Amino acid sequence: LSERLYKNRPHNGFSSFHGTTSSAGMRGPSECGQFWYRWLPRSKHFIDSNELESVSVKQIRDEITAVSNYFDRPILFKNLNAGQRMRLLKEAFPEARFIFITRNPLYTAQSILEAKRRLGLADNEFWSIMPKESGELVSLCWPEQIVKQVYYVEQQIIQDKALFRKSDFILVKYERLGDSIIDNLITQYGLKRRPDAISPDLNNQNILELPLSEVAMIERECDKLDWPVYGK
Repeated sequence: LSERLYKNRPHNGFSSFHGTTSSAGMRGPSECGQFWYRWLPRSKHFIDSNELESVSVKQIRDEITAVSNYFDRPILFKNLNAGQRMRLLKEAFPEARFIFITRNPLYTAQSILEAKRRLGLADNEFWSIMPKESGELVSLCWPEQIVKQVYYVEQQIIQDKALFRKSDFILVKYERLGDSIIDNLITQYGLKRRPDAISPDLNNQNILELPLSEVAMIERECDKLDWPVYGK
């Protein structure tokens, strides 16, 4: 089946629109959000320990393990919601490994604001990942709402990394992501790069695109918080 569908060739589809990929067809990456919604609610993203029935946890484990065993390969999920589900993932996959890619919060907040505007949403309309504190954020003005959303999402990840072995949690700063980091990850996880693999053309420069007045509003909110990775 894999030979017929994928022809044993690497894909070159690294473009996405808010997690939706289509440039590489069936061979390309997918955020695979629908897979998780078979068991998890759409109305919230944070899942606490023992919140899911044991039968559902077993179904998740069995299905992912079956795919991994069939292809004799590890499975990599690139899904932003996973950072709010680490307690569930600990139950299902005690040996899971996490790569946490974090970014200067000023630019993450800018990205969220720009995404809202592209989608036609109001600046203070809540969008994207819902940390467990999201109920407190929905009525805030947009600079405080967006900055605190980023803060609480990252804070949860840093808190829950203690559930796993130190060697199973790797933090990578977005600004430093490049071929050398990718090669180090491949080596650290005991993987091999295919000779015909195509490296993505990374464009991970931080560029301020908002009016300076809006940048200043975001910076003021960022300065109020004690950031787990970047500091104040």
